[in-house]
Amino acid sequence: MAWDGRASFRRMLPMLAGILVAATLMSVALLTFEDHAGDLLKPESRATFPDFTLVDLEGRDWTLSAQRGDVVVANFWATTCGPCLAEMPRLLRIAKRFENEGVRMIGISTDENPKDVVPAVARQYHISYRILAYKPTPILTAKGRSHFPIVIDSVPRTLLFDRAGRLACDYRGVVNEGVLASDITHLLREPANRQQR
Repeated sequence: MAWDGRASFRRMLPMLAGILVAATLMSVALLTFEDHAGDLLKPESRATFPDFTLVDLEGRDWTLSAQRGDVVVANFWATTCGPCLAEMPRLLRIAKRFENEGVRMIGISTDENPKDVVPAVARQYHISYRILAYKPTPILTAKGRSHFPIVIDSVPRTLLFDRAGRLACDYRGVVNEGVLASDITHLLREPANRQQR
């Protein structure tokens, strides 16, 4: 029996169409999640952000006020969040690009048990920056009780802090790499006296 390529192609056509539709829907969903909003606030409009301490996966404290003088990028994510994982390569490129310019990138896992699930994802994506555990309720740390001062109700979400620890931008959804890089560059160029609290 001879192989009939046209008949095989016709049988595969519905499957190929389904794959094309699925790929299109995934692309549209990813673009929908990408948020270009979160305009960089002018220095005089930036709110003083309450200081907070969170604990990383090794049990070490990380405190916002200890980062004064550096721009801080805090990305909230979860291992079960597809858009979070899709934006991970962008954040890694940003972290690499600005690593020697006074920018601190941190990931804040909103997973229920981050010590159990995050290490495998961190290895898979080669995450080189510190990962903290999000605690919306007060937690006991070496420096006393602390918690994150706002509720993070959806991920991904990225907060950008200026060198004085003030909230400069709040990106909801997948962050646009070009916009984030531009905003970081703008903050790094601000005069130091404008960064004072």
